[in-house]
Order: sequence, then structure tokens, then C-alpha cells
Amino acid sequence: MATNNAINLKSAGIAKYDGNGTFSGVSVTNHALLVGASSNGITSLPLTNGQLPIGSTGNDPVAAQLTSAGGTINWTFGPGTINAEVANPSSAANTSNLGIGLSSGTFSMQGANGSALSASNPGYVQIPITPAGTSKVFQVTANQTFIDDNGASTINNNSFGTSSATWTNDTPFYIYAAADNTNANPIFLIARIPHLTTTPAAGVIGKTGSAVATTQGSMFALGNPTVASYASRPCVCIGAFRMTKQSTTDWTVSALSNTDGIGNFLEGVLFTYVTGQMGNSAGKYFANQSSTAPTFGGNNWTYRVSKSGICFVSQQHSMNGTGSSGSGSDGLICYPPYTRDTDWRGQAFGSMQYTAGNPFVPFCPLMLGVNFIQYIFNNSTTSPLLNSTLTNVNGYSFYCSFWYGMSRT
Repeated sequence: MATNNAINLKSAGIAKYDGNGTFSGVSVTNHALLVGASSNGITSLPLTNGQLPIGSTGNDPVAAQLTSAGGTINWTFGPGTINAEVANPSSAANTSNLGIGLSSGTFSMQGANGSALSASNPGYVQIPITPAGTSKVFQVTANQTFIDDNGASTINNNSFGTSSATWTNDTPFYIYAAADNTNANPIFLIARIPHLTTTPAAGVIGKTGSAVATTQGSMFALGNPTVASYASRPCVCIGAFRMTKQSTTDWTVSALSNTDGIGNFLEGVLFTYVTGQMGNSAGKYFANQSSTAPTFGGNNWTYRVSKSGICFVSQQHSMNGTGSSGSGSDGLICYPPYTRDTDWRGQAFGSMQYTAGNPFVPFCPLMLGVNFIQYIFNNSTTSPLLNSTLTNVNGYSFYCSFWYGMSRT
């Protein structure tokens, strides 16, 4: 409809023409955004502190504040400002909102504050994936667990390369994360060593109902995944805890302490070795072989492990009239807590004192093969310290320290 140029509006607002000769004034809200409406109309969208217009296809936008469904971001809204901070930051560079828990024999990967992981309380872990040199941050929305021998054990008969004997003192175990062969579905695994960068073959990845984690470099998967999907995959070590083997076939998680957990790797913890393990004879820190190794009355064998896979050992043994003499022509040998990397023999030194008041005699511990040490006198590489050399004499002392790289297999 044709109109002239004179417009006489009797209502305040933004002029609106309906195309039929009628003009009207559309009221708007102070400080609000203007939104196009039907019939060429205009509506107002007022925003409060920190709000943004959020689009909705086919509808007017909605005024809303940003949210974090998983609770991983804390938002602070003010006049003209929005601030975001990561919630529950972890001490571990590769994780957020992940922790460990132990209850009635059930070990859990859970939320950092002890609550269960869920869609509204997810954890996050950065895991290397394929191709090499790439990684991905995964969301974890459910706890992953295993049960030790305080419950209906799911980890029994997995030796992790130890002998079929008890290990009654704490020994470290390490927590890993890995994605499957489609670079998806992250899981957690445990191992006896801290320096794995790739998961082993499926044949040595144990899980509930499959006790095949029988080598030093084997792993046990929490939950019940299809292990073939996680074989030979990039992995990352994210934390540690301690276990003992109170029976010859089953493990017990030690009460958690401040040295355990995500981002902790027990590097400052001194562990005490046990007798009869890794090839040593029952009740001894040494192996009889075809003769009889000595039994010392006083023993202090300690070790610690670095995250890079080095085992540091200190041996102190004394007779003091309370041990039993060795016999036979076999050289004195011992089996340390871990088998060694064949490319890394490490460094060692030892000394012994036959009777109190006599000078110490130096010797050199040599790591032979992949898992035992023989003690050689420094003055001759062909003169080993024999089982029969070590007699039960009051004042006899034996000291040795060495370090070596640990095998990944």
C-alpha cells in the first residue's frame, strides 16, 4: 500500500511498519540485545552478569551462562567478565581428577577426591596414541578396579615374574594408562616396573579370569577388557602403589599412604628385600646351587627404584655367631629383586671383614646373565667368593652396593 512520507507515531520505541500502512513503536529493554522476530518484529534479549546469547536453531537465542557438565571447570561470572579455572587439578601432568582408593580389598581408579567417576564427575588422562608422536586426552566416566586377596581376588596367580614364594615386605607396583588399537576406550593397567612405554603382547596381559601376567614386564588390566585390543600399544605410567604377596599365589594391596597415588612414583621409598625370591634359596638371600649358601644372622638388604627403570641395591649381612656357614665349591651368588636389562650392567662395589677388628677386604659384585650376581675378589677376576668362604664366625661382616637397569620383559 502506498504511503506518504509523513509518519506520526503515538507510541515510543523502534519504528515498525507492517506493510499495510500502519506504523508502530516496538519497545526495547535498556542494555539488552535486539533479536529479529516474526513479521519483521524486534524483541529484546537482556543479559545478566556473565551471560551469553546461545543459539537455538529455528528459535530465539537463549541467555545463559557457560557450564561444565563434568564439573572439571570452575566458572566465575561478573559484570562484563567470565573467568575459567580447571577444577580439581592433579599433581600429575598427564591427568586431571584421577585418584586411587582401597576398600575391603577392592583397589579402584576413582575421582581425585575419592568419589566415583561418572558422566558428571569424569577424570581425564593424556595417553600417547598412534601414529608415534601423537597423544590424546581421554575422558574416563567410570571407576576401574581389581580385587586383592582380602576379597574375591581377581589378581591371584599373576606372579609378575616373581618366584612361587611369598613376598611379605612391600614392593612397588605402577599404574599405567593405554588406549586400544582404534585410539579409543582408555583402560588402566598395573605392572611391577615403571619404565614401560609400550604394553606387552596379549599373552602376558592378565585380567579377571586370565592369570597370564607371569613375567617382569607383564601387565594386569583393571576391569575386564579385550586384551588383544590393548597389546603392543603406547602407554604412560601415571602413578604407583605398594603390594605384598602374603601367599605364594596372591597379592595384597598395602594400606595407602602419602607416597602412593597418581603423580607419585615411590622413588624416595626404600624397600626391604625378602628371602627366597627370584632364585634365592628358601630362607636365604643367596642361592645354594649344588652346595650350601651361608645363612646370615643379621641382614639388611634394601633397594629403591627410579621411574627411569634403575634398581639401586644395598646389602649388609653379618654372622655374629647366629648364622650358619656355607659349604661347597660354588661361588656365592644372589638374585636381586629384578632381572636386568642385558644392555645395562650398572656399577657395583663390595667389601667384607672376616673377624671383628680385621681390615675390610674389597671385592667386586659382577652381574652375570640377566638375573644373578657373583662376587669376585678385586685382585683376580678368576677368584670368586665361595659359599665355603663364608663361615659362621663372630664379627664376620659383608657389605655390598650396586645399581643396574631393569629388564622390560
